[in-house]
Amino acid sequence: MVEKNNVATLREQAGMTVYQLAKQCGFISNNHVLNRYIKDAEAGKHISVYRALLIYTEL
Repeated sequence: MVEKNNVATLREQAGMTVYQLAKQCGFISNNHVLNRYIKDAEAGKHISVYRALLIYTEL
């Protein structure tokens, strides 16, 4: 059984893809959605408090 962290679980409960969540959070640069911030959070990597707050606010 694979353990999931809160970000992955909440995202799935919201019925959103990584791309949709990243776009909703405003992680966009040069018209490209930066979904690596969501993937880093789901992987348990260090992310800034600002990005974490954006993610949890959208979820």
